[in-house]
Amino acid sequence: MTASAEHRFVCELANGLHARPASVLAEAAGGFTSEVLIIRDDGLSADVRSVLSVVGLNVQRGDAFTIRAHGDDAVDAIAALRSIMELGLVDDEAAPLAGLSCKLPPALRMMGVAYTPGLGVGGGSAIGRAVNVGGLELPIEARHAVPAGVEEELRRARDATQGLARELKQRAEGAFDVMEASLLGAHAQIAGDTALWSAVESRVRKGDTAERAIVGAAEEMAARLRSVDSAYVRERAVDVIDIAMQLVDRLIPGVLSGVCPVLESDSIVFADTLTANQLLSLDRRHLRGLVLGAVGQTSHTVIIARNIGLPCIIDVAAAAGIAAADTVAAVDGDGGFVISPVDDRVHRFYEAEQRVRIRKRERVRPIVCRPAATADGVPLEVGVTAVDADEVRDSVANGADGVGLFRTEFLYLHRDEPPGEDEQRAVYVDVIEAASDRPVILRTFDTGGDKPAPYLRLSREDNPFLGVRGVRLHQRRPDLLDAQLRAMVSAADGRPIKVMAPMVSTVAEMAWFRQRVRALSGSVLVGMMVEVPSLALSIDRIAPHADFFSIGTNDLCQYWMAADRGNTGVARIGDELQPAFLRVLRRICDDARTAGVWTGVCGEMGGRVENLPLMIGLGVDEVSAGPAGVAPIKLAVAEADSGRCRSLLDAACELDSADEVRELVSGFAWRAVHDGPPIIDAACIELGVDATSKAEAIKAVVDLLAITGRTDSPRDVEEAAWAREETYSTGLGHGIAIPHCKCASVKWPTLAVVTLSRPVEWDATDGQPVGTVFLLAVPEGEAAGGGGSAHLKIFATLARRLVHEAFRQGFSACRDAAQAEAFLRDQLAV
Repeated sequence: MTASAEHRFVCELANGLHARPASVLAEAAGGFTSEVLIIRDDGLSADVRSVLSVVGLNVQRGDAFTIRAHGDDAVDAIAALRSIMELGLVDDEAAPLAGLSCKLPPALRMMGVAYTPGLGVGGGSAIGRAVNVGGLELPIEARHAVPAGVEEELRRARDATQGLARELKQRAEGAFDVMEASLLGAHAQIAGDTALWSAVESRVRKGDTAERAIVGAAEEMAARLRSVDSAYVRERAVDVIDIAMQLVDRLIPGVLSGVCPVLESDSIVFADTLTANQLLSLDRRHLRGLVLGAVGQTSHTVIIARNIGLPCIIDVAAAAGIAAADTVAAVDGDGGFVISPVDDRVHRFYEAEQRVRIRKRERVRPIVCRPAATADGVPLEVGVTAVDADEVRDSVANGADGVGLFRTEFLYLHRDEPPGEDEQRAVYVDVIEAASDRPVILRTFDTGGDKPAPYLRLSREDNPFLGVRGVRLHQRRPDLLDAQLRAMVSAADGRPIKVMAPMVSTVAEMAWFRQRVRALSGSVLVGMMVEVPSLALSIDRIAPHADFFSIGTNDLCQYWMAADRGNTGVARIGDELQPAFLRVLRRICDDARTAGVWTGVCGEMGGRVENLPLMIGLGVDEVSAGPAGVAPIKLAVAEADSGRCRSLLDAACELDSADEVRELVSGFAWRAVHDGPPIIDAACIELGVDATSKAEAIKAVVDLLAITGRTDSPRDVEEAAWAREETYSTGLGHGIAIPHCKCASVKWPTLAVVTLSRPVEWDATDGQPVGTVFLLAVPEGEAAGGGGSAHLKIFATLARRLVHEAFRQGFSACRDAAQAEAFLRDQLAV
């Protein structure tokens, strides 16, 4: 019997109803025969099965809309879509980072180099040979080909779209990177999009070949998307072109070779438009940077570039025509510009940038690669939170003590059936081997809540975060849990792994979970997430059933504060620095310590370096951070004093608001040596530097601050030094210059020194070139220890000494940095 049903929604996705959530709805609607429409309040509507039509509706956060179904299974269709909407259409795409407007570093500016501006969206810089990549364009013979007949052309087009949709879906199921899987899943839906197909069919029936119809329909659809007010929707036009390219490649094999070139050496890719598929097809071994036209900060291309840490600039006018093929070019994602061609001066500049990165990494390697401990000897393991073996391998190389959390639920998402035992075992083996005998904590699948798996066919829940998820789902589907546990135990093969259950609420649940693991292995450590408030007051009761605890601060905080962490309207309430939340964390850790149970923190709170003193104050055994966070946390641990951190935590627990806690933490002297490193240090002295100009000499002496960790923004320090230099020359005569500056980017007062292998022109008072440069850099503000009196005292003492020939000769006689440090300490009495 034909029926109608509908349900009204309000979009809560930060980026609106864009391609990936729309593709989830389209996939679900495809399982029903009823017509299903999404209808805006102004009457505009679209077929839910058409991702492009839904995206084109431009539904933004806060917009109300209705989904209406008409047909034999209309009621079931609406129930299924409502379930997906309310189970959690996850906006897994972070808000775009603000791009960096073009700003040439002082050294390059002083050189007067020519450059092309853009918007920096990917950090770092790189040099490589220019490779120009074109867009969607049919070969001449295809543009003039005679159609083989309507039915034959439709068959060719249909075979291409269906084949591509199947391939993309299979690639999505096999992709382990979450973002890549999500993107491929959305593209699979676009390939089979009903609106796109209708446009193709219409063009074929009017006399086009399949190839011309696909290109024409895609360009028409892309133009429609580009006309929408929302920049986010406009940027989806690239996805349509991406699919069209792949369809044409299926009809004319090899046509993509011109738009996805083979990279054979370090390369900078220039393109007016580069699709995500083109980027994924490029050889990352040789890809060093991207120079793109108007692709948008939220385009999938930019998102992927950021994820893989690729220097990238966008909004570059006529990007594809800037550099001739094979010309050496430099892309600067920090400065937002590209230089092509590159001359010797620019080449030297970026070689110096590369040396700074290498020396900085090498300087901290001994610290981050040893077991972390506070300055007073309290150990703290720093693990990595990872989703694949590559992240584990890279993190271990950068000092991770193990894997604090390996999320396995992503194996269960974006597919039609759960993963098999062999498939899972292969993944776990890769992760365990990547950890190189370091401990690995594997969390059993945590689907449900914000991570629905449609094949589980769970009933709709009014509040899925409080429903059947974690260990509750395990108990409903013990077959899935047992298969996963068998795969884990088999993969471990005697190596150190820990298995933990998510969303445990009761002692009985944990006892049940432990029994399931023990039935398969007597040696694997069995633990649990502490993320439900009921356990905060039951640690002593549940401790006998757990070998370890891992505090999931994300969920624990939202449950404890009764504030949905996905709802920005209550974000201030759900702040992890709320004193009430800190008090419950302290209670958990104290009780776990009394029970003798190892306790880590795997939530985002523990992975933020600014929260580290609180974590140390809690006395946890481990914190787990994202791959990029491991090294900074290990460096900070080495500076901490555990007693001061405990005092900080106690003081924070006595406050009344998160803002008060934040202010307390930022100003608290929790470091063991809170005055910072000595102002004169051999690490900030370098003799015999090869500089060819004043600009290179200033850059070289500022780089010493970056290498030694005294600044994270050397270009800001360089600007400050040049600001003073442009007021008057700091060349004092006798071949010596003393540039100086106050800068907020300087962490501690520093006297950095370089001697040059060949003196450079400095506009000094005596007209002679400069061969020795003393840079005095101090932080701004009294709180940072950079008071004006200290700055003036050091500067005055140095200036007085430099006029004496004995001082100059004494310094010149120093044969290495250590001798120079000792000489300066003695002479300046610092």
